[in-house]
Amino acid sequence: MEKTCATFDLKTIILISIGSGILLVVLVLMGLIIKLYSKVATSAKPVT
Repeated sequence: MEKTCATFDLKTIILISIGSGILLVVLVLMGLIIKLYSKVATSAKPVT
C-alpha cells in the first residue's frame, strides 16, 4: 500500500507540475501576443 500510494503521489505531482507548466507557458505566450498587438497598433496609428 505504501509503495502504491507513493507512486500515485508522484504521478499526481508530475501531472500537476506539467499542467501548471503548460498554463504558465500559455500565459506567457498570451502576454507576448498582447504586447506585439499593442506595439503594432501603436506603430500603425499616427502618434499625435
